[in-house]
Amino acid sequence: MARDRRWIWVVVFGAASTAGCFIDAGSSSGDATSATSDAEESVGASTSSGATAVTTAPGTSATTSSGSSGSNLTSSTSSSDTCQGVPECQPGATQSGEACGGCSVDQRVCGEDCTWGPWACVADESACAVWILRDGAREWDARPIELNGAALNTPDDPIQAAFNLELGSTAFVLTEKEYHGLDLESLTWNARGDREDMFDQATEQNLEGAVSINTGQSLGEPPTSAERIVLYSDEDYWVFLLEVNELIAEFVEEGPCCGDTNDWLGPLAPDPADMRAIWLDMIGNPAWNPINLVNCPPLMDGTPLTSYAGYAVIDDTVRLREYSGCGQFVGSFGYAEYAPFTYPNRPPAPEELGAALFHDGDLYVFKSDI
Repeated sequence: MARDRRWIWVVVFGAASTAGCFIDAGSSSGDATSATSDAEESVGASTSSGATAVTTAPGTSATTSSGSSGSNLTSSTSSSDTCQGVPECQPGATQSGEACGGCSVDQRVCGEDCTWGPWACVADESACAVWILRDGAREWDARPIELNGAALNTPDDPIQAAFNLELGSTAFVLTEKEYHGLDLESLTWNARGDREDMFDQATEQNLEGAVSINTGQSLGEPPTSAERIVLYSDEDYWVFLLEVNELIAEFVEEGPCCGDTNDWLGPLAPDPADMRAIWLDMIGNPAWNPINLVNCPPLMDGTPLTSYAGYAVIDDTVRLREYSGCGQFVGSFGYAEYAPFTYPNRPPAPEELGAALFHDGDLYVFKSDI
């Protein structure tokens, strides 16, 4: 479902929280990055695209050639003139075998020598709806929308937003009418209800996104039990306070969304309508953020980027926004070159995404239409 998305953000400076777009006529909108922001520094970067074979499966999972039980062969029109002897297969042909966990299947490809390559576990993007990159991992875990649970609490409408609570293991996914609770440890959907019961003042418009900011972390202190939840439509924003273990959020404020987007947080800022997924990491990962800040007061020039928000944009870029000082967008990378999305079994292009969240070092990405 194509949706017009317009975004507004809340950044917490010191003891004050300010909702709205950060338009600071007094701050520089020029060069906000140093040469160290080159995407080539991304750890583990690759230029591969689409579903990528990653894990060699035992030959016993599906070891026969075309026509074998439980396998599916897609033929190629490539010539086999260079093959020696009787060819096993046509170069470029793909054979699918057994399921190998989540929404993945064993798959192998015929090489130029007309013999089958090794079996690999490859995500089937048509069946996958949730992608998880664990802290320190170099491979995405692709899952169907049911994850490890039954269908009772599983979302069945397009996903519009997602957020997590820093303490505990709880996250929420929002659709047009409902909220869905997700336990991030067991990967089970454990709650479901009307969105208006959780966010009573934000029920008349489709959401374009959400973010949660722990009230302790926003002050540079240890996490607390309270989260500021900001919901966005293409016209308005709403701010709520939500306590851990609660399902009814306390309304704080609301206002119009974004204003003059031409002046929105510097030249690297994306068009708010083009946003598809966003995550907030208050700790930061140097491997993902190879940027030294310039012209980002009150931080000194050369300060490494730590607290940040990542935006996946429909022009196939990832934009990074600094989140503890100037609030400017400070980096732009090609989606396929940004470190997390170079890893095998990565999520599809931003156009297909609906939401993202970051919790305890793990990045979760959700497909929009499920």
